[in-house]
Amino acid sequence: MYIRHIASGLLAASICVSSAYGEVYRWVDSYGQAHFSDIETSDSQVPPNPEPSVTNSPRSNNTVNQDAGMANSEYEEFRIASPGNNQVLRTDRGQVMVEMLLNPRLKDKHRIQMYLDGGRVKSNLKTTQFVLYPLASGTHKVYAVVVDANDIPKAIAPTISFHLIVDSTTNIP
Repeated sequence: MYIRHIASGLLAASICVSSAYGEVYRWVDSYGQAHFSDIETSDSQVPPNPEPSVTNSPRSNNTVNQDAGMANSEYEEFRIASPGNNQVLRTDRGQVMVEMLLNPRLKDKHRIQMYLDGGRVKSNLKTTQFVLYPLASGTHKVYAVVVDANDIPKAIAPTISFHLIVDSTTNIP
């Protein structure tokens, strides 16, 4: 009996993991609302993957021009390691763990600012791991900036996109 429960659990986990890296499909319902799923229907399409472009918005100072470049960066490497670019994630709570790779380690008086879908969502971070929540199903873009004590950018992690499927049925036994 115990082995059957373990086998069932392993099978369910392998199905969840394999579907998490599958294709994502988009369709629009009769009300004009866009939906995303890993299940293809007759009306669904694979959404295009344009190169993201993040620039200063005229209505907000909460963005950074990524085209400005960081030629004299104090960091050899700064990027978002997880989630992967274009990764499909399934969650039951709308939470996404973000992990960044920063080399060398964050310098004294430097901090990280996190941007989601064009707006700053986290400031003054001293850690390279954090959770974004609550997020709705759909495609999201995230990038990060290391700034000094005067909010001057020192390094910019390139934008990544991920596709989130929030599924409240994931936790049903």
